[in-house]
Amino acid sequence: MMITLSARHFWIAFFSVLCGCSPAMAIDPACKSLLGAMEGLKNKPFHLYMTTEDKFSSATLARAAASIDMAGIKKSEEIWTGKDIFVLTKDKWIDMHTNFAAMGGDSGDDPDAKKARDAQRCTILADQIVDGQPVGVVQTHNPELGTDGKFWISKTSHLPIRSETTTDTGAMKRFMSSRYTYDNVQAPSHAVSLSDTVRK
Repeated sequence: MMITLSARHFWIAFFSVLCGCSPAMAIDPACKSLLGAMEGLKNKPFHLYMTTEDKFSSATLARAAASIDMAGIKKSEEIWTGKDIFVLTKDKWIDMHTNFAAMGGDSGDDPDAKKARDAQRCTILADQIVDGQPVGVVQTHNPELGTDGKFWISKTSHLPIRSETTTDTGAMKRFMSSRYTYDNVQAPSHAVSLSDTVRK
C-alpha cells in the first residue's frame, strides 16, 4: 500500500500547483495548455496506468527501501470516476474516499503552494503523432518540487494521454510514466475502503 500512495505524491503536489490557483496568481503563460488539460480531468472519468522506477543516492538507502518493497520498478493503476478515486494495490481495488477537488484543496493562502506555483515553468515542444492522433507536447520544470515532466495532450479532446515525470529529492529519484484512457471507465466492483486496508 505504501508504494501506491507514495507514487501519488507528485500528483497531489502537481494538482495543487496547477489547479489550486486563481486567475490573479502568477502562472507561466506557457503552462496554460497544460492547466487546461488538467482542469479537463476534474469531471472526466479516466483510467490511469503508471510505471514507477525508484533509484536511491546510497546503497544503504537502496537496501532499506528494498526491505520494505519500496525499490525497483512498480506498476500501478488508478480509476478516477469524476467523483471518486480507486487505486489498484496487490490485485485489490481500494476506494480512496477522495476526488480531484479534494486533492487540489484550497491552497490559495499557503505560502509554500504559492512559491511552488510561481516556480513552475513550461516549454511548448513540437507537435507529435501518438497512437495515430495529433498531440501537443509540454515540458515542465519546477525546482521547488524537484520535478521535471513531459505531457502529451490530445489536439482533439484536449486531455492528457501520456506523461513522464522525474522527481528528484536528493536521497531518491523517481521516474514515473503514465498513460490515460477514457473509454468505458467505471468504478471497480468489490472495492474495499482504505480505512479497512490500514486496519489490516
